[in-house]
Amino acid sequence: MKPEERYGKLVHSAENAAKLGLFEEAYKRYLKAAESAISLNRMQEAYVWYFLASIYKCNSSIDDEKYLLSSLYNLYETYNKHPVDKVTVYMLGGAFGEFPAKRFVNEAIGLLALNNAKLTNMGLEEIVENLDKATKAFMEIGNDYLFYSKYLSIINKRVTANYAALISEANKAYLLGEYYSDIDPTKAVEHYMIASRAYRTARRMDIYRDVIKLIQGVRVTKKCWICGREIQGEKHFVYLDAKLGPYFEKLIEKNQDKHSIHGNKIVVCNVCYSAIDNIVQEEQRKLRQLIDRLLQLERTVYYMKKVLDAIQVGGTARNAFGGGY
Repeated sequence: MKPEERYGKLVHSAENAAKLGLFEEAYKRYLKAAESAISLNRMQEAYVWYFLASIYKCNSSIDDEKYLLSSLYNLYETYNKHPVDKVTVYMLGGAFGEFPAKRFVNEAIGLLALNNAKLTNMGLEEIVENLDKATKAFMEIGNDYLFYSKYLSIINKRVTANYAALISEANKAYLLGEYYSDIDPTKAVEHYMIASRAYRTARRMDIYRDVIKLIQGVRVTKKCWICGREIQGEKHFVYLDAKLGPYFEKLIEKNQDKHSIHGNKIVVCNVCYSAIDNIVQEEQRKLRQLIDRLLQLERTVYYMKKVLDAIQVGGTARNAFGGGY
């Protein structure tokens, strides 16, 4: 058989396997078709077959999340080495058509970036960078449904790329809100507001309601009863039980200074509270040391009493036998 004929049969065989949904077999056959195309110096066709092989490798990997992620990365790498324009593909669920190759690459970039963002060993800056990358990649695809989102735990359902972009943006804003709530509550509110709008648009009302509660908490402003400083954000102060009494209640009413109390409790900022707590901890440490010394003294007294009792018993015995043995 002539090389050209053999090449034609390999391509036809690979396409048939894909048409029948035998994606693992299609992957292998397209690799052979690519090698055959290279031997015939038909390089551009070889690049197309390599890229199709990378797609069918993804299609055959959906039952193993790690393998699918690896296959998506392989698809991305294949395109980077030898970019192609469009491909005609048989996809999961019987979908068929001509697609821009970049559409698959953008899905791979987005899903891989989302997966990276959930890794626990990443800092906030890296997580935000990955979420930005995911958002941008998904927005390039637009309102088309993602092929592989339902097979990955990061999304776990069939969604449009625009939806995935929205959730990525919302997650980024939520994380930044969380970060700034510790150092700049006003800025935290800005990020939480972005997150709330995105979650509401994505119809994630469960998360939206949680974010609204966070916004309310971060917006709360109180004045510390001890140092008098104004504090924003519920996580930056505590309520301590206190007995105000009529005098202080009238004084607070007169000065219109209700930001320092909450019912029968006073507002204390975290700094003042930590100072009080440190004093309490130190006094408790001293008390424990005193208790330890008292227990040691008690043991010493007990031992001495036993010795004295023994001496007394010995003296009584000697007296009974005439003063000696």
